Amino acid sequence: MKIKLMILMLGLFFAAPVMTYAQYTDEDLEYQGGNSDDEEFGPVSLDPEVVSGSISYAEGKITNTFLCNLGTVNVWIVDEKGLLYISEEINTTEQAVQEIDIKELPAQKYKIVCFTPEGKYYATFEIK
Repeated sequence: MKIKLMILMLGLFFAAPVMTYAQYTDEDLEYQGGNSDDEEFGPVSLDPEVVSGSISYAEGKITNTFLCNLGTVNVWIVDEKGLLYISEEINTTEQAVQEIDIKELPAQKYKIVCFTPEGKYYATFEIK
């Protein structure tokens, strides 16, 4: 009887989906200004911060907050090869909030790029 119970418990343990702790948490996106074609971690921008963002792996979304009125901003999510997965346009005002659904993105590294009148701002993230 104990053996059957132990086998059942081991089976449930190995059958449960495996997710890392990071996949359950929220994290801030570290936007950098400048040329988004640079290496993954390019030079730090001295420009004023115009966008802040966070990614929620549990909810499958990115939330961007635009800190000033920038007019129309295009936001792209591209993979490491430059393939465009998501393209959205937002008309910003001070404290405008944008939510992007990322539930359907396959597991890999991505770059989110905001094309603003102030220049390009980008951050990287990874879905595991």
